[in-house]
Amino acid sequence: MEKKFSAHLIVLGFTGSIGSGCSSFANCLTDKFPGYFYCSLSKILREKAKANDMGGSIEELQSYGNKIRKENKESVLVEMLIKELEANEDFIKDVENNDIKGIVVDSIRNDGEVKTLRQLPNFYLFSIHADKSVRCERTVGEKKRFRTKEDFDKADRRDEAENISYGQQVKKCNYLADIILNNNDNVSSRNLNESIFDKLRKYIFAIEEKIRGYKIHPTTNEALMTIAYATSQSSVCLKRKVGAVIATIEESPNPQRDPLYSVISSGFNHVPIGSIPCLNNVEYGEKCYRDHLQEQQASTIKYCPKCGREIKVKFKHVCDDRIENEFTEYFRNCPKCKKEIDIPYVCEGCNSKVFSEYLLSGGKLMDMCRSLHAEENALMGISKNSDIVNGKLTLFTTTYPCNLCANKIVSAGIKKVVYSDPYTMEDARSILEGASVSVEKFEGIKSIAFFKIFD
Repeated sequence: MEKKFSAHLIVLGFTGSIGSGCSSFANCLTDKFPGYFYCSLSKILREKAKANDMGGSIEELQSYGNKIRKENKESVLVEMLIKELEANEDFIKDVENNDIKGIVVDSIRNDGEVKTLRQLPNFYLFSIHADKSVRCERTVGEKKRFRTKEDFDKADRRDEAENISYGQQVKKCNYLADIILNNNDNVSSRNLNESIFDKLRKYIFAIEEKIRGYKIHPTTNEALMTIAYATSQSSVCLKRKVGAVIATIEESPNPQRDPLYSVISSGFNHVPIGSIPCLNNVEYGEKCYRDHLQEQQASTIKYCPKCGREIKVKFKHVCDDRIENEFTEYFRNCPKCKKEIDIPYVCEGCNSKVFSEYLLSGGKLMDMCRSLHAEENALMGISKNSDIVNGKLTLFTTTYPCNLCANKIVSAGIKKVVYSDPYTMEDARSILEGASVSVEKFEGIKSIAFFKIFD
């Protein structure tokens, strides 16, 4: 594909969680914008599953997709697509005659697929976001994709992130996206395409104009979120790099221009000054401190806390059948794939999910982190600017704030939060909205494509 026609061909990928509307956007782009050719990795997967007498349910397709990625490589579906296109003489002819200026690749679900498509010079990845409650409402019910909310939750958890390199990795794909589009709107089917078209056209225009050599400019939100992402790269956290920026934003005297802004403070997640980061801390094995605490606690659980049955767990890690470990190795990294090992151990006596139910997790575990969060570091910087007017500050963060940071944001008098990560903490949302803090999901061109499009 690269040798034959990639020099000028635009390739637009689409990813998104179940029910986000990813395919609706991909189909609309093909219908509404002349010269774009629609392709679907899910269609390839379904056809291959059918040819091998496999079922067509979401769970069966997820498992079959994992199987063929494991047997080949993570990008196998993309490579199948490329071979199909290269063998399509009509398609090649239309590309050479400039009747086709781009292809749309729908249903990207593994970061290996993104990395392969990144090798093409004009590839851009759209990530379609929608709140979980909205996605659930769209897909659960009679004659919909799932019969119950429990069925949706199970598929959605698997879709978001499996602890195997060849599994469903939509969370990683979302992070790697160039452009974020929000799709919480509840519009009738009659107006759906028009609504999506309105969201898409700005970005399709930007990409096409960039390729033609025209100069375009970022919005205030795009510029500030890129600063937040740049700031996050200073973090040495072993889990996730987070950046935050606090800025004043005021309307421009020129109504044709974006609002004016001034950055007041910034921060990234890092241990307090003078402390040794987890990366260099030999005291607990140069690993995440939270993993260290969980590992210590797991090693003390010799018997099921509910029924008293002795715990005897041996397992073979998913990437290599030769690797066997005792349950005390529960939180260590696999020596082959380096992934964190996760055993969903269920007690044979009472069916309790021992490790997930009785170990520190979620918000409690977050509280044990040694680092100051990016939002906390940014908030501390406000005190150095005594002339700041309370109530005019907006905080931009790459990840939705936790509960503790939400409380501090409210106390600091910040009235607006713009976040990029699609996975929200509902308790933190309640804290912010209960204090009348406006919470806005970022939409636009991300830092990964900022200089590619705006340079």
